[in-house]
Amino acid sequence: MEKKTETEKNRGRIEKRIAFIVSEIGWMQEKEGWEGLKCIGALHTEFEGKGAKSNE
Repeated sequence: MEKKTETEKNRGRIEKRIAFIVSEIGWMQEKEGWEGLKCIGALHTEFEGKGAKSNE
């Protein structure tokens, strides 16, 4: 699994984004239904500003 992190200040808050990508998808049973599928990715975002933290 590959991982990349990026942090920046945006709209008065600090945003940290972490992207995860996996290209070894042989384990995925439903992959035949996704023509041309090469990898699967996910994005996790953390927000911090005005004394509060959240993530999605």
